[in-house]
Amino acid sequence: MPEDVRQQIHKQVKDDLTRQEQHHDLDWSDIVDSGQAKGYIFQVSDTIRTVDADGTDCSLSGGDMLKLDDSAAPNDPALRMRVVTARTASCPVGSVVSIAVEDAQGMLNDFNAREEGLMQKLQPQLMANNIRGNG
Repeated sequence: MPEDVRQQIHKQVKDDLTRQEQHHDLDWSDIVDSGQAKGYIFQVSDTIRTVDADGTDCSLSGGDMLKLDDSAAPNDPALRMRVVTARTASCPVGSVVSIAVEDAQGMLNDFNAREEGLMQKLQPQLMANNIRGNG
């Protein structure tokens, strides 16, 4: 994974944890309103059939990563997204694909759910470490 992608995901995780503490779910409109839509990394969670900029059919698999293409507007009904990382059988890295806003929101929802699940698993461990540190 490229370093800039890793750093962007790290920032997104921190931002999402802050949002969760405020009991605010991550929404596509929040990303657009923040002005950070162009740099936001989306992780595909379920297989998506799509077409690239040349009209060629391809698919995206769980774990592939996308970001809004420079020529896309964040409020378009179908988003032009560039493939940042991909599995061998997925659309090639660097290709620009069309993604429905609903699919992008689904990626955000799945990302949020994975983070919440991880935090629930880690909470007992964090509480135990906090008690030991204060005792």
